[in-house]
Amino acid sequence: MNTKERLIIYLTEKGVAKTAFEGISGLSKGQMAKKQGFSVDSLEKISNSLPELSLDWLITGKGEMLKSETPVIGGVLYETENARLRSEKKKPV
Repeated sequence: MNTKERLIIYLTEKGVAKTAFEGISGLSKGQMAKKQGFSVDSLEKISNSLPELSLDWLITGKGEMLKSETPVIGGVLYETENARLRSEKKKPV
Protein backbone atom coordinates (compact mmCIF):
# COMPACT_ATOMS: atom_id res chain seq x y z
CA MET A 1 0.00 0.00 0.00
CA ASN A 2 1.36 3.45 -0.84
CA THR A 3 0.94 6.90 0.70
CA LYS A 4 -2.02 7.89 -1.46
CA GLU A 5 -3.85 4.66 -0.73
CA ARG A 6 -3.39 5.23 3.01
CA LEU A 7 -4.62 8.83 2.70
CA ILE A 8 -7.68 7.60 0.79
CA ILE A 9 -8.38 5.10 3.61
CA TYR A 10 -8.27 7.95 6.13
CA LEU A 11 -10.46 10.25 4.01
CA THR A 12 -12.99 7.45 3.43
CA GLU A 13 -13.22 6.76 7.16
CA LYS A 14 -13.83 10.47 7.78
CA GLY A 15 -16.35 10.73 4.92
CA VAL A 16 -14.32 13.32 3.00
CA ALA A 17 -14.27 13.22 -0.80
CA LYS A 18 -10.85 13.30 -2.47
CA THR A 19 -11.70 16.39 -4.50
CA ALA A 20 -13.03 18.19 -1.43
CA PHE A 21 -9.81 17.39 0.43
CA GLU A 22 -7.74 18.75 -2.44
CA GLY A 23 -9.54 22.07 -2.09
CA ILE A 24 -9.38 22.15 1.70
CA SER A 25 -5.71 21.24 1.91
CA GLY A 26 -4.43 23.30 -1.01
CA LEU A 27 -3.36 20.28 -3.06
CA SER A 28 -3.54 20.72 -6.82
CA LYS A 29 -6.84 19.75 -8.39
CA GLY A 30 -6.62 16.16 -9.58
CA GLN A 31 -3.49 15.39 -7.55
CA MET A 32 -5.20 12.58 -5.67
CA ALA A 33 -6.00 10.85 -8.99
CA LYS A 34 -2.42 10.98 -10.32
CA LYS A 35 -0.26 7.86 -10.07
CA GLN A 36 2.81 9.69 -8.81
CA GLY A 37 3.39 10.10 -5.09
CA PHE A 38 3.25 13.25 -3.02
CA SER A 39 5.99 15.87 -2.96
CA VAL A 40 7.39 17.18 0.30
CA ASP A 41 5.29 20.33 -0.18
CA SER A 42 2.16 18.22 -0.62
CA LEU A 43 2.94 16.20 2.52
CA GLU A 44 3.34 19.46 4.43
CA LYS A 45 -0.08 20.62 3.21
CA ILE A 46 -1.61 17.29 4.21
CA SER A 47 0.02 17.47 7.64
CA ASN A 48 -1.20 21.03 8.19
CA SER A 49 -4.73 20.09 7.12
CA LEU A 50 -4.91 16.89 9.14
CA PRO A 51 -2.94 17.44 12.36
CA GLU A 52 -4.38 14.28 13.93
CA LEU A 53 -3.08 12.08 11.10
CA SER A 54 0.26 10.39 11.80
CA LEU A 55 2.77 11.17 9.06
CA ASP A 56 4.73 8.06 10.08
CA TRP A 57 1.68 5.95 9.31
CA LEU A 58 0.88 7.89 6.15
CA ILE A 59 4.37 7.52 4.69
CA THR A 60 5.46 4.11 5.97
CA GLY A 61 2.26 2.37 7.06
CA LYS A 62 3.82 1.70 10.47
CA GLY A 63 2.14 2.58 13.74
CA GLU A 64 -1.31 4.00 14.30
CA MET A 65 -3.22 6.07 11.78
CA LEU A 66 -3.97 8.81 14.30
CA LYS A 67 -1.48 10.58 16.50
CA SER A 68 -3.93 10.74 19.36
CA GLU A 69 -7.63 10.53 20.07
CA THR A 70 -7.24 13.71 22.11
CA PRO A 71 -8.08 16.95 20.30
CA VAL A 72 -5.37 19.59 20.16
CA ILE A 73 -6.35 23.12 21.07
CA GLY A 74 -3.86 25.92 20.48
CA GLY A 75 -0.95 23.49 20.52
CA VAL A 76 -1.81 22.27 24.04
CA LEU A 77 -3.45 18.93 24.57
CA TYR A 78 -7.00 19.29 25.80
CA GLU A 79 -6.47 16.20 27.92
CA THR A 80 -3.75 17.97 29.93
CA GLU A 81 -6.11 20.75 30.93
CA ASN A 82 -8.86 18.27 31.78
CA ALA A 83 -6.46 16.29 33.98
CA ARG A 84 -5.52 19.46 35.84
CA LEU A 85 -9.16 20.39 36.40
CA ARG A 86 -10.02 16.87 37.59
CA SER A 87 -7.15 16.90 40.09
CA GLU A 88 -8.28 20.28 41.45
CA LYS A 89 -11.79 18.90 42.04
CA LYS A 90 -10.36 16.00 44.06
CA LYS A 91 -8.47 18.26 46.48
CA PRO A 92 -10.15 18.62 49.88
CA VAL A 93 -11.54 22.05 50.65
